[in-house]
Amino acid sequence: MDKIQLLGMTPEELTRFVVEDLGESKFRAGQIGQWLNRGADIDGMTNLSAALRARLNEIAVANPVRILESYKSKIDETEKFLYALTDGNLIEGVLMRYHHGDTLCVSTQVAWAAPSAPARWRAGCAT
Repeated sequence: MDKIQLLGMTPEELTRFVVEDLGESKFRAGQIGQWLNRGADIDGMTNLSAALRARLNEIAVANPVRILESYKSKIDETEKFLYALTDGNLIEGVLMRYHHGDTLCVSTQVAWAAPSAPARWRAGCAT
């Protein structure tokens, strides 16, 4: 069974899920929403009861993407990221910092992972 991705919900969808599916209050939905906006994982939502966190962990995921590795350029402030998805696939991203602002490019294709290739090369990320 695929887990529910909390981060992808609108505030209204999150409230409906928390109230109707979990039987919790709108207040709890607000707390969860605040944690999601801070980038917290379910276990980090410390103002929720341990029982509610355990239940959420069974059926949902807060952050469907996590940074597996990162590489900083020796030349400028560019940083490459290797992201792990909840299904085990990998994607990459590049953060480019400019004087006028930052740009984050994220791949939309899942990388082919050669079993013998080091992780930093699997998605095209190199140091």
